[in-house]
Amino acid sequence: MDLTQIVLLLMIVVLGTTLTLVGVQLFFILREAEKSLRKTNLLLDDFKVLSINLSQGSENLRSLVASFSAGNGSLLMSLATVFGLVRTFLAKNKKSQKDE
Repeated sequence: MDLTQIVLLLMIVVLGTTLTLVGVQLFFILREAEKSLRKTNLLLDDFKVLSINLSQGSENLRSLVASFSAGNGSLLMSLATVFGLVRTFLAKNKKSQKDE
């Protein structure tokens, strides 16, 4: 073998080793990216549930305020609405604690 063939063979080995190491590192990076995306997805799912609960609570509160301002609801009806709001909130709180 002459010098040119030895240099070419050495370069092929070095480049092959480098590409193998880059491939392994890329695999680890993609695996970490997948874990991060899964955590982000769980966080967004929790945020979705939270926003739905907040919107339902605000709808109930808005209907309560509307009935107070309209004056067509009796005190008993208003108390029943408040009781329903508290009961719904406590049920959702128990459910969220149970899920955790």
